[in-house]
Amino acid sequence: MAESLNSNQPVELDQFADELNEELRAAGSVAAEQAFSVGCGVGIIPVGLVVFLLYISGVVKLILALFLVLLGVVALIAVVALLASQARDRATRRVYHESVEPQIEAYLSNSGLSRIEFDTLLFVKLSDRAPLRAFLTPEPAIIDEDSIEKIAQEN
Repeated sequence: MAESLNSNQPVELDQFADELNEELRAAGSVAAEQAFSVGCGVGIIPVGLVVFLLYISGVVKLILALFLVLLGVVALIAVVALLASQARDRATRRVYHESVEPQIEAYLSNSGLSRIEFDTLLFVKLSDRAPLRAFLTPEPAIIDEDSIEKIAQEN
């Protein structure tokens, strides 16, 4: 498959993949940061209010109130982190379909590669944590780890 590339295409393909990956990573990061900050900002108010009302009403003492605040903040951070992760995933999917996929299609029409060749080459080149890798569908034989290492060594 690597034989079908001309001498400039591997470098061009790497740069293109890096640009697309960075676009997806940036969109996901922005969405996750916004969701986390809004969630923490809005979520701390009810936690503090409930503990304050319990303390004022005499149900809990000061030490227990501080412990409840700490416990509430930890629970809040866990929930907000989950929501931020979901926001990152949704933003990444949205940007992929709205922006990255059309760029890939334009690149494929100019380069002469098929989508399966493109996906397979990038699947081998990209790290496991690259956001673009989640949207690639390589040839089934490539998914085997031994095959990935062999193809990576050939390139």
